Amino acid sequence: EKMVLWCIIWCCEQRNAGEWNSPAETRKSPWDFSL
Repeated sequence: EKMVLWCIIWCCEQRNAGEWNSPAETRKSPWDFSL
């Protein structure tokens, strides 16, 4: 389902972004994406 897809993408982005970006900048809520 679409929700599952963007949830996985969001989780991956959080994990990847944490390595080279500031948490405050990358820690976006999944609801920020247009659904």
